[in-house]
Amino acid sequence: MDGLEQSGVSLRVLNLGLDTCAPSGRLLVTVLAAVARLEVDLLSERTRSGLAHARKSGTVLGRPRVLTPAQMTEAKRMAKHLSPREIGGVLGCSERTIRRVINEEGEK
Repeated sequence: MDGLEQSGVSLRVLNLGLDTCAPSGRLLVTVLAAVARLEVDLLSERTRSGLAHARKSGTVLGRPRVLTPAQMTEAKRMAKHLSPREIGGVLGCSERTIRRVINEEGEK
């Protein structure tokens, strides 16, 4: 709204009787924006709290792994002789997953 106001643009909502040219209209928009921001902040806070509670109770978050640790070790071993696409075909997963597994070693 600030950007619009600086450009000389006002907002008129006919079915609400809202006009940002008038002080009461600007007040209403400001209050509505503050309420919307509060709602976003509360949702974010509840989400963080829920995730922290889940972690504390031992819940594993995120998507489950496609490959077992043994399969990841095997994929790394196979990478010396086969392409990621071929390894993915053997292990039943995507080439991208294999590339990620192979590159994990360098990131640690």
